[in-house]
Amino acid sequence: MIDDFILNEYKARQLWERRDYSGAMLSAESAAGVAEERGDSAAWWRMMFLYGECQIELGRLDACAETARILNEHAYTQDDAELAAKAKALLSAVLRSSGQLEEALTLAREAALDLPEKDDTSGEKLDAQ
Repeated sequence: MIDDFILNEYKARQLWERRDYSGAMLSAESAAGVAEERGDSAAWWRMMFLYGECQIELGRLDACAETARILNEHAYTQDDAELAAKAKALLSAVLRSSGQLEEALTLAREAALDLPEKDDTSGEKLDAQ
């Protein structure tokens, strides 16, 4: 039998690639639910982040701001500077999309500065910048 999490994560990513953001959001939400039931914080975080990205693409900015807040406050995020920076960058994108450019820039700057200097974080740092 195919694992529910793996199936939903795969579907979410495939739908994201096809720009079917509503479908991707539903699959990401399902995958996040399975991950939460299992106590898999890393998988939950990945799917909730994708869920938030879908919310932005669909123009659901208030909902995405709440998702970004949940991600930022999650215990798993507190132990990982890269995830904290990604959560801030997600909220910054919401602020930018809603026309709050000064606040978006401030938060994006914080996200970029919070990332540790490592070779493998260049993509995350570029996204934040």
